[in-house]
Formats: sequence, C-alpha cells, structure tokens
Amino acid sequence: MKKVRTILLTGVLTMGVFSTVIYSSCSKKDKCDGIVCKNGGSCDDGACKCPLGYEGANCETASANKFIGLFATKDNCPLVDSSRGSLNYSVTINAGPSATQLYVLNMGNPGLPPSDYLTATMTSKDELTIQPKTLSDNRTYSGTIKYVSAGKLTASFQVSENGNTIEACSSTMTK
Repeated sequence: MKKVRTILLTGVLTMGVFSTVIYSSCSKKDKCDGIVCKNGGSCDDGACKCPLGYEGANCETASANKFIGLFATKDNCPLVDSSRGSLNYSVTINAGPSATQLYVLNMGNPGLPPSDYLTATMTSKDELTIQPKTLSDNRTYSGTIKYVSAGKLTASFQVSENGNTIEACSSTMTK
C-alpha cells in the first residue's frame, strides 16, 4: 500500500511540476507589449531601436535638434596658417530637408553670404559630416561636427584651394 501511495504521490508531484513549467512558459508576457516606437523605430526586447536621425526612449526626439542654432565659434588653425591664429565668429546650423541633413552657414569663413551654406549629413546621433563643397570664395570646405554636451559642439574642418589644403582647423562651438 505504501508503494502505491509513493507512486501516486510521485506522479501527482511530477504532473504539478510539468504543469507549472508549461503554464509559466506560456504565460510569459511579450516585453514589447504596449511600447510604441515612433519615427520608424522598432521594439526589441522591451526597448526601442531608433533609426538614424531619432533618439529617445520611444524615438520621439529628432537627433538634429541638438545641433540646430546659433553658435559662438572659436577656430584654432595652428598648423596651416599661424598668422591667422584663432578666430571668433558665429556659425548657424539650420534644419535641412530630412531628419539626417542640416545646413551650416559661416563655417570657416564668416564673410560669406547666407547663400553659401554647407550641407552636413548625420553619421551617428552625435556626429555630422560636412560634405565637401566649393563656395563663392572658390575654396572647398569639408569636415565633421560632434555633439559634446547641451549647447556645446566641436568641429574639425579643412579648407582647400585647387586641391591643396590651406587650412586645417579645430573649433569649439557654444550656444
């Protein structure tokens, strides 16, 4: 009789364990339930993965916003033009035609007209690449702009003329 009870008890306990395992594996909640990712983002394991150009918990913030504005800029161009030294001027960065493009005015030459703007493309949420462009001064400008912290950017850019680099500068930019 003891043997039958032991077998029955073992059977009941085994069924209980299997039932618990099956119930808990079937009742696991999807970590992405209720999460809405905006601007083309997708949920993965409970967190939004944002496309380039957007950031935030739900991809709700345009990454470009931290670059847009008027910046007091200080250039340092020590290797190419030591006579120039450092130059203080303003650079304006405006929204462009897409979430990953911006327009940069006055970078490297504050005397140029507003129609002479550079196009910067976002390469990460914290970095822009300035596409090479020849402006009305017949010089070609290119470089990068990086987000450092709220209201602060750094830039490195090159100015070339007839294919030769005439300036290689680093800049600090503050709103």
